[in-house]
Amino acid sequence: MSPIGVFEEVRYVVEQIVAYLVLLMPFCRKKKYFYLNLILGTIGLSLISLIYFPILEGLELTGLSIHSYKYLIVFYYIVLTYLIMLMFYFCFDIKPNTLFFFGIASYAMQHIVYAFAHELIAMVAWKELSRDNNLLIFYVLISFLVMTLIYGIVYFVFKKDLKKLNTSLFKNKGYTIFFSVFFTFFIVTTFMLQSFFRIIDSSGKTVELNYVACISQVAVCLFALTIIKFTIKFIDESKEKEIANQLLMTQRKQYEFSKNNIEIINRKCHDMKHQINALKFINEEEKEKAFDNISKTIVFYDCQVNTKNKALEIILNEKNLIASDKKIKVNVSVDKSIELKKIDVIDIYTLFGNILDNAIEGTDKLEAEKKIINLQIFKKDNFIVIKEYNYYKDIVKDKNNNIITSKKDSINHGFGLKSISEIAKKYKGTLTIDLSNNVFTLTIVLPFMLLN
Repeated sequence: MSPIGVFEEVRYVVEQIVAYLVLLMPFCRKKKYFYLNLILGTIGLSLISLIYFPILEGLELTGLSIHSYKYLIVFYYIVLTYLIMLMFYFCFDIKPNTLFFFGIASYAMQHIVYAFAHELIAMVAWKELSRDNNLLIFYVLISFLVMTLIYGIVYFVFKKDLKKLNTSLFKNKGYTIFFSVFFTFFIVTTFMLQSFFRIIDSSGKTVELNYVACISQVAVCLFALTIIKFTIKFIDESKEKEIANQLLMTQRKQYEFSKNNIEIINRKCHDMKHQINALKFINEEEKEKAFDNISKTIVFYDCQVNTKNKALEIILNEKNLIASDKKIKVNVSVDKSIELKKIDVIDIYTLFGNILDNAIEGTDKLEAEKKIINLQIFKKDNFIVIKEYNYYKDIVKDKNNNIITSKKDSINHGFGLKSISEIAKKYKGTLTIDLSNNVFTLTIVLPFMLLN
């Protein structure tokens, strides 16, 4: 176990870890104890990489053929590579298929560095560098400079696309199997190219390595990075199209809302005109009632909600309009600092639409004084809190803490709450429901920095 041999094995781990950090840091949310997991993982994996030497000695004693010997070494590196990737599953909040996807890119980056620093420089251009322990400091320095240069170029090429991504690029879980198979095949291919262009003696040791070995491996890795680059670009373009469709849907919603609003306003104006004309012919007692009705009509015009998020504003005013037509009072309070700009338009419609639909349904048949819905959206510490509460009837929790209702539309009511829960989870939030004192209280807590 020479110092150069130790360096070669540890660098395999460290260079891959740095590659993962370059690719994942721009868009992935760190898990709790990120730095502790990263430090302990790096130390642990570096120690595991040194198992290579006793494995090597054991294989030499078995007298295996050169081909069998190679296969076992490749298997060892595949296992080590998967362990490195597993460490990042505990460091970042990321889906397995996305992690495998960037695992391919990380391995490609590391192998390009290896091909240039080890195979091109240390085994072809300056052969003593990989053989003389006295030159180790130069070998380490050259490897570091090559890694910095290669990783810097990759980051420059990818950084614009990376910052637009989220931790779940692929919705289909089948991609996890596909990428794991491709990842394994990719590792095997690079090792096969290494062996193909080496001149090996009878003991299995490399005697000579030519430039073709380096070029072929770099070409394969660049091809893999190019595929990943175009895949990310395709995902980004697809997302932009989806956003464009969402904006179109928002405009349609705005049109429908404005159309319905105008119809209701015209009806209210028509009623108000008759009420004003009737004031000429009624007594003082009836006038007081008429003035009260007119005041309620005027209050209707003053109930429009203004927010910094257009989609949120539309859905709140739309549901407010529906509630007003059912004689339900909706009190809405939205913190001016909250924009929710990182929540998809469809999710905003679904989330607040379901919250208010359930509230309207729950209060519609109650006594007049209880037909009140309160919705608050505010910031508390580093979180966005969405709180809705209203009086309720015919709602209970089962033994599993699930909401059940005796209403005829209980199935849709259940789906609505499930949808709310799924959206809360999607944006790393929590949903709680309380039924104390005959008041239904729904609270969603979301991370402020992640969504605003």
